[in-house]
Amino acid sequence: MASDVATLSEPPWAMAMLIQQPVDAPGGVTSWKAEAGPSELPARWQRQSLEDGAQIRRLTQHNSHLEAELALLKQRLRQLEEENLGLAAAAQRPDLEMKLEAAQSTNIRLESECRRLQAESVRNALLESQQVDIAQSFEELQGMVSQLVARIGNLDAERLRLSTEKVKAEALVQSL
Repeated sequence: MASDVATLSEPPWAMAMLIQQPVDAPGGVTSWKAEAGPSELPARWQRQSLEDGAQIRRLTQHNSHLEAELALLKQRLRQLEEENLGLAAAAQRPDLEMKLEAAQSTNIRLESECRRLQAESVRNALLESQQVDIAQSFEELQGMVSQLVARIGNLDAERLRLSTEKVKAEALVQSL
């Protein structure tokens, strides 16, 4: 069976051979008859060719409009995706701002605690210095107390000896 569609390389009269209409014949038999005869083909072919050309131009123009609309829709889609990213970032911003505020308040609290600890450290260093001075003074004082106790011991011994001599001297004076 030949092709049902005429190609552009076929002459116009070949179209008449391919365009056929079914005809019901008596007895239920279907036969085919050509829609146009060879004498009608050139005018019909030209009319059909003009109509097809106009339709091709309309379809081409419609296609280019659709492609342009598709390009605009793709561009709008990219814009909406960018806006969506911006909105998603903005939606997270309150969380980030709350975290930032919490971090800043923690930072302030830690800086305050650091200053307090530094002041305490300076005070501890001063107290340690004072404690070293006191320990040195205490050692000096202990040395002086030891000397004084020894001196008092010597003085007591001297007093006892003098007291004993005095008693002997008095007894000697009385015995004379």
